[in-house]
Amino acid sequence: MSAEVPGEWDAMPPDFNPSIAHCVPLHSDSSERLLVQTMLQQSCPSLRLVSISRVQWPRLWRNYIFYRDTELADEPNEMLLFHGTGAQSAADVFAHPHGLDPRFAAQGFYGRGIYLAEDANYPIGGRYAHRVRGSGGRRMELLLVRSALGKQQELGQCISAETRAMLMPGVQSEGPPRLLYGSVRAGPHRPFLSGTGEVGLNASIVHVVYDSRQLYP
Repeated sequence: MSAEVPGEWDAMPPDFNPSIAHCVPLHSDSSERLLVQTMLQQSCPSLRLVSISRVQWPRLWRNYIFYRDTELADEPNEMLLFHGTGAQSAADVFAHPHGLDPRFAAQGFYGRGIYLAEDANYPIGGRYAHRVRGSGGRRMELLLVRSALGKQQELGQCISAETRAMLMPGVQSEGPPRLLYGSVRAGPHRPFLSGTGEVGLNASIVHVVYDSRQLYP
């Protein structure tokens, strides 16, 4: 396991505060920017990417890598997924010492967790994406989150009072030792509604994570 920061990161400024994120705007020809643009266009071809920044947060990165390579070493199941921060801006989220924290998340189909979508149209169409003030709702912010999902509890389109009350994934094995799943995988769902409905209704597979150490924005 390496606790080093990624090689593509810029040098950190001398006055960097380790308790909050440092965001670095990416150039138009950056391979990271091109990757994000490609992922957006797969489900939202009419969107125009205005700007993108890389989040450089060494402490959070090391926590993420440590958890991924120890707790989820057998099956890290790492993915890049979209997350909308709703009324909060990305800057507000990054001011929190744990970044994306499920303890402050709204309760959804699968309880109180961080909800992540494979397709960007889910947070955009469901208005989970943060609307930038003064843009009349035309400009939005999304996070692309590196997520270590582990072995997943597959719930399909099942929604019930029990799933809505979840605070953690279900039990994978009673053991001993007793093992929980790493996260929940469900859907495809439409925003606010179960099931896919008709084509074009912003449906996506969603993943729900209940531990902030599994996420790096």
